Amino acid sequence: MTPAPQQSVEHPDFIAIEEGFAVATADGAQDCRLARLSELLEKVREQLKMDVVFVSQFVEGSRVLRWVRTAAGVPVTVRSGDAGPREESYCQKVVDGRLPQVIRDARAHPVSAAMPATQAVGVGAHLSVPIRLSDGTIYGTVCCFSHRPFPWLGERDAQTLRAVADVVARVLERPRVN
Repeated sequence: MTPAPQQSVEHPDFIAIEEGFAVATADGAQDCRLARLSELLEKVREQLKMDVVFVSQFVEGSRVLRWVRTAAGVPVTVRSGDAGPREESYCQKVVDGRLPQVIRDARAHPVSAAMPATQAVGVGAHLSVPIRLSDGTIYGTVCCFSHRPFPWLGERDAQTLRAVADVVARVLERPRVN
């Protein structure tokens, strides 16, 4: 059985996509673009060998997880709809330059090692890039992480994630067809 989608109060047209790829818009119509977005996130998660990938949205002072994909057999540590203070998030720290986009071992980096989420969520390797809309506004980020450090992560991996962020921005900005 497919879980029911969770609607965002801040943005009723965006929904959370859980493990069953449940997809709906505010009017209840099927939206294939959002299903394809979730599929793309799953593919990039597999390609980068990460445990979790997600799209976050910055909503006022919060960072809200919108789409989350977790590898089979990996404990679920974050879910669609999870929210927390934007300022305390990896997402915000990457956007404003306090953290790099590529972190091979979050426990060894001085900033991320001190963050409560590193231990609570079990972040090892971490990649994050901003989602920039056509007007220059930063919607949020595309992030992925592994529970293990990955010493081989590099710029090419960040480029892959930037390409995904560009697609996410286009999907989010595309007018809905009713």
